[in-house]
Amino acid sequence: MFNCKKVNWRAKRVSPEKVLSKIKPGMSIFLGTGVAEPRALVKSLMASTLGNLRDLEFIQLVSFGQAISVAEQDTHKFRLKTFFAGWLASEAITEGRIDLIPTSFSRIPSLIESGKIGIDAAFIQITPPDREGYCSLGPAIDVARQAME
Repeated sequence: MFNCKKVNWRAKRVSPEKVLSKIKPGMSIFLGTGVAEPRALVKSLMASTLGNLRDLEFIQLVSFGQAISVAEQDTHKFRLKTFFAGWLASEAITEGRIDLIPTSFSRIPSLIESGKIGIDAAFIQITPPDREGYCSLGPAIDVARQAME
């Protein structure tokens, strides 16, 4: 859990458009998985026509396809890399449209921490702070903490 009490988090909230304007072409972006996927932000990215959103690399543990449209991958100038095929990505991996990073789950945190898998930005979903100022990464923490650091 992260303590957000000392930070005026409401004043720090920004729109998806402002977040997306900070993205640079070619960036590597970690996306939270499952319930930790920030669907509103990812859907805004998918719908955006901003010129800076090109040649992006998305890294996600496993893609459930709830916000990222594999069918629209070419039009949005991004490439998805995943550690596990899942039921939606297996065909796209076989066809070469999605990259599979073969490794065991236990090695993923060290691959991120060591920089062998580079991450320029992390799109994750957290809870609002509680009364004590603590935020939680929620039930799908997986490697979100390493991606944030």
